[in-house]
Amino acid sequence: MGQKQILVVDSSAPKRGKVMSKKYIPAASNLEVSWTDFNDLESGIARYDVCLGTKEGDATIWPCSSVGLTATATLNGPFSDGSLYVTVCATNRAGLVTPSSTEVIIDSSPPIPSALVVEVRSLQQVSDGRPLTAAMDISCQLSQDTIHVGWTAFYDAESGIAMYEAAVLPYSESTVEEARFQYAGLSTSITLNCSLEIGVKYRVVVRGWNRASKFSTAFSNGFWVISSGFVAQLDGPGSGLDIEKNISFFNGLVSMLNITGWIDSAECGAGTTQQGLQLASPSPCQPAGKLWNTSESLLSYTSRIS
Repeated sequence: MGQKQILVVDSSAPKRGKVMSKKYIPAASNLEVSWTDFNDLESGIARYDVCLGTKEGDATIWPCSSVGLTATATLNGPFSDGSLYVTVCATNRAGLVTPSSTEVIIDSSPPIPSALVVEVRSLQQVSDGRPLTAAMDISCQLSQDTIHVGWTAFYDAESGIAMYEAAVLPYSESTVEEARFQYAGLSTSITLNCSLEIGVKYRVVVRGWNRASKFSTAFSNGFWVISSGFVAQLDGPGSGLDIEKNISFFNGLVSMLNITGWIDSAECGAGTTQQGLQLASPSPCQPAGKLWNTSESLLSYTSRIS
């Protein structure tokens, strides 16, 4: 007597599964795909096929290829920018097929960078709904451990902006160590913690990342770090404190303030009303041509510019 064979009648296609991959990838990357939850209780899954096209089920970019019963596949790039669909077809032993797809955005270009990056007095200036303007920009500040900065949004049409980060660097430098960047999320302003030196000019670099892991950068026009105590030593009523005797040591700061002329109070005499300091145009800290009387101390002067 021969062995009995069981005939399984299966009139239903497999249960639809879920296809997974990164949503956004650069054009030069390979596309890694995996899937789960396809199932067929009657006859079981016989094989999986994978294809890639411009719509669900389309195979114009990557022809349908069988991967057996493996639940992963790698489609080798590069790919053209745009929206593509990966489709996985599960075929049961009765030959019935169930497709499932997921969209992938291909983005080979970095974001369009911000048109404006400015250091500001307070984050309230840029976080209360008012638009960012160049008029908010500062050129000097007293703080050596923080700087407030705002920028206009970067733009990326393909994959959108994923995050921002920013860092402070000396004005003469163009590269920044990765560890110095501070995360800003999707905010277009941040208070950066830093360690700054008096009399040095710095600038802020902002990086905007898209969802395909591409970034672009934008720089501020820079700011100086000054100190009331430091500037107060430039001039004074006693000998050895005047600006002429300290000019070599304070040369960087003098250049920063664009000082074109001075008469210290010791030379002018007590109570004199002769003009002491004249700031040339353009001055980073005060309107052009502002004059200060020698009866006013430089400490008072710096409190005005800070």
